[in-house]
Amino acid sequence: MRKFSSSFTLAEYTELNYTIYAGKLCSCFLGALDSFIENGTFLDTKPIISYIKTRFSVVYSTSGTRKSLKRLGFSYKEKVALPSKLDVVKQEEFVKKYELIEGRLTDKCAIFFMDAVHPQHNTHTLKAWLRKGKTSYVLTNSGRNRLEYKRIV
Repeated sequence: MRKFSSSFTLAEYTELNYTIYAGKLCSCFLGALDSFIENGTFLDTKPIISYIKTRFSVVYSTSGTRKSLKRLGFSYKEKVALPSKLDVVKQEEFVKKYELIEGRLTDKCAIFFMDAVHPQHNTHTLKAWLRKGKTSYVLTNSGRNRLEYKRIV
């Protein structure tokens, strides 16, 4: 681009009637694509490419689809794991009790935490195309009805 722009004067450049490339889809199609992606979960671009081809009769490459998704405000990021049995009230009660106990500790006292260790039985989060600034959660399974190993370190 630098070589191209330096070969013309400003007057010659404006006479070219150069227009910026806006992509293959018009704004009304981009709005439909935006709502399609917002309402689904897409782990890769293949189903999005297929949707664009069948709905709008336009063929996009993988890289072109990625660029379009980024222009629409999406990013390829990992979903956040959220415990399925999350109880906010119980967590707040625990924090209050913990702070009370911690405030009463002397120099000779310590607090130990113990957690059960068990064979892998967790939900794995995957990356997906999600709106920038929006967090998407995946509920994890509790998996507490199995063999557990307990140890204090």
